[in-house]
Amino acid sequence: MKKALLLLTALLAFNNAVAQCYDKVATGYEHTLVIKSDGTLYSCGSNTYGQLGRPSTFLSQRVLQQVGTESDWQSVATGARHSLAVKTDGSLWACGINIYGELGNGTNIFNSATFIQVGSDTNWLSIAAGSAISVGLKTDGSLWAWGHNQNMQLGDGTNITRNLPVQIGTADWQAVSCGVGHIIALKNDGTIWGWGSNSNGQRGAGIYNGYPIQIGTDSNWQKVACGSYHSLAIKQDGSLWGWGANSSFQLGDDTTDDKSVPTPIGTATNWQTVKGGYDHTIGLPNDGSLWWWGENALGLLYGRTPTRVGASWNWLNFESVSAAGDNSAALQSDGTLYCWGRNNEGCSGVGSSLDVEFPTQIICSTLGTTTIYGDAMSVYPNPVKDILHIQLPPSSSPTKATIIDATGKKILEQTGDLDQISVSNIQPGMYLLQITSDSKTYVHKFIKS
Repeated sequence: MKKALLLLTALLAFNNAVAQCYDKVATGYEHTLVIKSDGTLYSCGSNTYGQLGRPSTFLSQRVLQQVGTESDWQSVATGARHSLAVKTDGSLWACGINIYGELGNGTNIFNSATFIQVGSDTNWLSIAAGSAISVGLKTDGSLWAWGHNQNMQLGDGTNITRNLPVQIGTADWQAVSCGVGHIIALKNDGTIWGWGSNSNGQRGAGIYNGYPIQIGTDSNWQKVACGSYHSLAIKQDGSLWGWGANSSFQLGDDTTDDKSVPTPIGTATNWQTVKGGYDHTIGLPNDGSLWWWGENALGLLYGRTPTRVGASWNWLNFESVSAAGDNSAALQSDGTLYCWGRNNEGCSGVGSSLDVEFPTQIICSTLGTTTIYGDAMSVYPNPVKDILHIQLPPSSSPTKATIIDATGKKILEQTGDLDQISVSNIQPGMYLLQITSDSKTYVHKFIKS
């Protein structure tokens, strides 16, 4: 864990003082969507099925690129290979794979690389997406679902796949979240309900007839979230609870035992937000700190119980998080965006396909113009004692090299000859090397021995 925190320290140093602009973020299996504060939509990662919402000659995009020209996007949700979005006028849009009717357009045939409207209603409030399912909540409290239904995860009492939204229960719903094959939802009366797959106890209730079933009898719940095979919820007193799969400590109770009913996660009563991924969970207390637990796809154990990220730094003011599969993202109140996790197809937006072990800032100014390259530059030797050699792509024209320490302080800057840099006078530790070249920025971490 000490090694993990050391690497995290270095990556956090990339927190440049630049104007930020992110407002919403959603992570999918291999893609990410963000909405800027001006209402424009951006995406990165895999586009094999058109889930980025942008026709492209490339099957993947390693940096965030704008989706269309509209500036009226309000919220986004990402499934495994499809995406949903709501506009400010309340209309609902979808793109990506459509094998099981995930797009809700009445067909199961054509994938869509551009966002297409789901029906004509303009009273959609919030959305959620799972492996091959879509769910939407309207302003009147009615809940609708469509897509794959093999495990009766649509909650309509059947196992019939739906390519058009079908209403679930009565119009008394407040919030909803999707896992791989299950759904957890919150009603206006503070009760929580589950339906769909229960392979690891993630539904939270045993006997199932295809319709939503109440989880326990408590009526003091305020938020719900689904991981791939586990579920999470926060009570009105701020306590955090989890159930379902727990083989990687994703329930944060210091065991690897699956739970079939809500089980308390620690004793803290200041939880504000929580989200679940495949084998991990991330959460935010009301002090704005960021916490994680479980295991990531790289085999790194975040923690057997909730563990603060960057505990020794004044790293606060997070207000929202997103997790899906092996990818995660977090937004700070000033619009600063951090992404991390498995980086298949460049879904972390850092400009490479290398996995991102720890939260890494996605600089707003890089959208569509500047690229942060993590694997295009190499440095050697690493660890280094005296002279750090730098190798860039032949087409690059480097103008400046900057070394940033673990606190985010610029400790060395060099222009001119950038083939090598003397680091003999800096203290041992982890650093970030940033090379500016034309409109691109290359970043690489190194160790001074």
